[in-house]
Amino acid sequence: MKHLSACAAFFPLCVLGQPAVPTTFPEGAVPVTAEQLRARVTDRAFGAQMTNGDSWRFEWKSNGYLFLNAGSGYSDSGKWRVEDGKICAEMKKSGPACSEMRLVNDVLYMKRASNGEVVALQPK
Repeated sequence: MKHLSACAAFFPLCVLGQPAVPTTFPEGAVPVTAEQLRARVTDRAFGAQMTNGDSWRFEWKSNGYLFLNAGSGYSDSGKWRVEDGKICAEMKKSGPACSEMRLVNDVLYMKRASNGEVVALQPK
């Protein structure tokens, strides 16, 4: 038990067994305009690997609807729109939120509104 207490005192996440969630964009990340975001995501699907190991699939349709499927079996959908540097959605289950978006070279990164986790979006 002393070993666990020392671990918890110095490395709080070791008790949980999960790595720390990255909350900062990679070096060189630049904001994207609403027009750039719309052009990059409309009628395209992207995958993202979460720190907890779950994989998510996002699909932004030109009719204004977003579909989200998580490897855990969770799914949600709703209306989406873009703002400079953000994608906003009114999801049926999780409600309204805006996620900050940045670009590094040709890779789009999203800072999740729910927990601040930064994930890379990979085209599917």
